[in-house]
Amino acid sequence: MWGQVEAPSISREGILPAGGPQWLIPDQFVAIYGRNLAPRGGCSEKLEPKAGGYPTDFCDTRVTVNGVPAGLQFVGDSQINIKLPGGIPSAGEVAIVVTARGLSSQAVRVPIGRPKLKLSLVQPAYVRMPVWIAHNVPVPYRDEILQPFGMSGGKFEVRRNGVMLKPLEVPPPRAYAMPRNGGGVMLAADMPLPLHLQYRFDVVGKYEIRYIGTRMEPDPPRGMRTVVVEESDWTEIEVLPFSEARRRECGEAVNADGSRKRANGRDCATARRE
Repeated sequence: MWGQVEAPSISREGILPAGGPQWLIPDQFVAIYGRNLAPRGGCSEKLEPKAGGYPTDFCDTRVTVNGVPAGLQFVGDSQINIKLPGGIPSAGEVAIVVTARGLSSQAVRVPIGRPKLKLSLVQPAYVRMPVWIAHNVPVPYRDEILQPFGMSGGKFEVRRNGVMLKPLEVPPPRAYAMPRNGGGVMLAADMPLPLHLQYRFDVVGKYEIRYIGTRMEPDPPRGMRTVVVEESDWTEIEVLPFSEARRRECGEAVNADGSRKRANGRDCATARRE
């Protein structure tokens, strides 16, 4: 006996790639987290790959993607690992349904394919103050990520009234070697600077920003070449005025590294307009 039967419950946030790129693609392994995904306590069957792939029905549990059965790699009450079918669309959205003990979850639609890079303001921006930008890559339907974390190498472009602004002269990110666990070394680099340390936002008004992500690829016999891998649309942001009283309290001076000096024991980056 299964005991009291409840339908499986899954959510968009609980469907995550198990490895590789952080967006869903056909033939990828995916972890689905939820409740009531299989008989509690498991079952006596042993899940083993079949000739040509993984079983699509195990322990009275099935998963479909756009109606196509997915291969089952692991089945548990709160987690199922699947291999996405190869014949599903490579862009857009797909609907995932978990069926256990004859009861099905709601269909949850998730994006598939590399998402279009989108930028947004984390919080209101004020003149001569930090301008923090969030983006939606690599996982397009979870919490937005604070730039520069998670972004590819590349550059911001900023324009105001249709005129491109010149970036500040800053040192490029350093590349260096770090010891790797188990021996050897790996290459690493400093994180890119935040947007407000690359451009000055010292005039109140509307600006437009975009990001162009690039990577280096071999280009024999010339060596290496720069390839654009992602590019956001132009995103409008507004830079608001900042009260003179609060600016005097925080201090207007900027350190050599671009950070603001402290005044009255406070960091100017934490201040708000009065």
